Amino acid sequence: METLFCVGTLDYKTFKGSYGIHVVRMDGEKGSLTHVSERNDGYNPSFLISNKTGTGIYTVSERLEDGALTFYHLNGEELLFKSALNLPGEGCVHAQMSPDQRFILVACWKTANVIVCSLDSKGVPTEVVCNVRMPDGHGPLERQTQPNPHQVVFDPSGRWVAIPDLGADRLHLASYEPISGELTLRHRANVAPGGGPRHLVFHPTNGCLYLFTEMDTAIYVFGFDQQSGELSFKQKTCLLPKALLERAEIQGAEIQISPDGKYVFASVRGYYRNGQDQIFRLTINEHDGSVHSPVCFPCGGKCPRMFEFTPDHRFIIVCNQADHEVVSLEYEEKHGTIGKVCGRVHVPEAAAVTSAVITNP
Repeated sequence: METLFCVGTLDYKTFKGSYGIHVVRMDGEKGSLTHVSERNDGYNPSFLISNKTGTGIYTVSERLEDGALTFYHLNGEELLFKSALNLPGEGCVHAQMSPDQRFILVACWKTANVIVCSLDSKGVPTEVVCNVRMPDGHGPLERQTQPNPHQVVFDPSGRWVAIPDLGADRLHLASYEPISGELTLRHRANVAPGGGPRHLVFHPTNGCLYLFTEMDTAIYVFGFDQQSGELSFKQKTCLLPKALLERAEIQGAEIQISPDGKYVFASVRGYYRNGQDQIFRLTINEHDGSVHSPVCFPCGGKCPRMFEFTPDHRFIIVCNQADHEVVSLEYEEKHGTIGKVCGRVHVPEAAAVTSAVITNP
């Protein structure tokens, strides 16, 4: 079996350039990687998602002056540009498709809003149907002068959307109306000042939400009520000591639940500080959802921005941005351990990855 992955890239120095979208093939037996094609339409595609068939690829443009949602069709190993929808937002940083694939939600950090776009029967983005601005607020750090929604995530029921606010040290919960696509902010939880909530993940079965903060590399565990949408704080676990964070530029990045639901994995990026680029694993308590026993594994490079488990759970694909590489790491599911590097491929400023199509060679 072979799997195709699409990789988004980020011009984070000027936010005006673009390194395009890259298609990478992985050998399902060996985990080796091959760069097979790329396409650059100038949109600075820092985040991307695929539809259920893996043939429709959507990217958000992280520009500071004009936001866009782009749509591509993966034809074999080549990306075909289909359309671009201009958005009333800037700094588009994350997107997620609704469970019924009728809408795409986009978080825009610079304009502090979340946008909902409708899709037609062919999956083409057609119009903006909802635009929600985050409530005013800020944190104590230089980057926290205003609200900064950094992600949009549906809960397992599809009735709620969680929005981490990196700029105001908050986590928002919005109700979602599946017919109209309307979002309404309902609940809010705070984290420690200067934490900078970045990404989160819902556990598929235990009723908990796991939030990762960028600035202080802490994992928060919240209980989540699917009926009311209310959050209840359970636990905070810091991955790195405060003294280390104060003297080095180290940030939290991505958080994922292992496919079997037993572990939380989180990437920490050292931004060119050797020895601080790693992926942490925490074990989930099956009774209350709390986490314990953090251990760390090498990420195969520098600045692990995003990572994803392969569909067969045998490997982890990591975007090591500072190395301009995507790597595949061996994953042993029974014990939740990350092993050797099985493949490397050059992708400039690799920022995000999504699995596309599984094929038989």
